[in-house]
Amino acid sequence: MSREIIENKYNEAAALCSQAASLALDNSDESLINELTFGVLGMDLSINNGRYPLYLKQKEKFHLTYIDYCMDEILKSDIKVLLKELSEYEASLEPDFEALKKENFMHRMITKSFKEKDNDSLKKYVDETYWNKF
Repeated sequence: MSREIIENKYNEAAALCSQAASLALDNSDESLINELTFGVLGMDLSINNGRYPLYLKQKEKFHLTYIDYCMDEILKSDIKVLLKELSEYEASLEPDFEALKKENFMHRMITKSFKEKDNDSLKKYVDETYWNKF
């Protein structure tokens, strides 16, 4: 895939995941916060142990966790297809573990935004999670 296509997919993922996260915020509960927190810790372990493929799986699961709290079935379906494509692309890259640490900081902030029910910061950090690649 060309860089332009990849950038477009990340842009689409940021927009769709931001929308889904905002919709999920109304349905968020302690269970969601716990799952997201556990996901961040799992990604930390993967990064610290140099387990890039595991990190990618955990990252995808992290985003799917809050997306599942969104009640828009069409949006959820579209995102799942897109995240799978991006995950396959990222699997072909050489891992930059310092960049992954920064990316996982965004996951922490997404979790914090859900916990605080802060929609503005949630949108900001979901967007930054996808755009820190460029």
